[in-house]
Amino acid sequence: MRILLAKIFKQAFKLQFFRKRFYGIHQRIFKPYKLFKGVKCSIDYNGFTLDLKLDDWIQENIFFLGEYEKAELGVLENHLKPGDTFLDLGANLGVFTLHASRIVGINGKVISFEPFLTNYKALKKHAEVNHLTNVKIEKLAVGSESGRITLYHDESEDNLGMVTANYVENAVKEEVEVVSIDDYLLRAPSLTINFIKIDIEGFEYSTLLGLEQTLRKFYPKILIEILEGEDDGASKEKVEGFLTDLGYKKNFISDEGKLSESPICLDRKNYLFSV
Repeated sequence: MRILLAKIFKQAFKLQFFRKRFYGIHQRIFKPYKLFKGVKCSIDYNGFTLDLKLDDWIQENIFFLGEYEKAELGVLENHLKPGDTFLDLGANLGVFTLHASRIVGINGKVISFEPFLTNYKALKKHAEVNHLTNVKIEKLAVGSESGRITLYHDESEDNLGMVTANYVENAVKEEVEVVSIDDYLLRAPSLTINFIKIDIEGFEYSTLLGLEQTLRKFYPKILIEILEGEDDGASKEKVEGFLTDLGYKKNFISDEGKLSESPICLDRKNYLFSV
């Protein structure tokens, strides 16, 4: 019954009147009434098969709106090339991994890092059902140095993208291995890194510290989400300053995935850094 209701809402969100009110409807109806808790479905998404859980914010967007971070995926389409090597740091269920795999093709490579078990299982399944032979999936967190950390997920958030290494009371806990990308790539010295996506909920600076030698060696393009008040104690300015000192230039992203040196969409926290 609830999957039928979900399909009715999906049709409604094709109308601009409802579409632009999606977040409000999510906050006022879907979330408080747990309308789609436990509801799962399989869909075709841009030519890929995705198994979705409709009580998760990201997966809701994909099901009801048919898109998630469309502008950022446009950047991928415009700046990732066949034969490239792409690192997906914080891959979640695999939206960027899937698109990158198709773009880089059989002569390219995608390495995806996702430490949280629920997301890792979804990522691995999506790679398998879509027959992604050029993708390697690692159940690893990334940071400034290798070791182990505890991750926390507040299930009341209904967002599997909000896993954090900061303590959260009454949260689901999971101890995971963490690795610096510089250390990880010592195992694959022949790889040339062309493009890196970083989406790790406030630990961007720590990750960049563990990437410094890789950045200095290859100067890959970096698609990165930078949040205000970083969880690892580094400000947005510190993150941007680190990249600027390495010679990177900050590019803002339009809704169409185009780049500008001037702010375009003030709500967007993702940027492309390039040299």
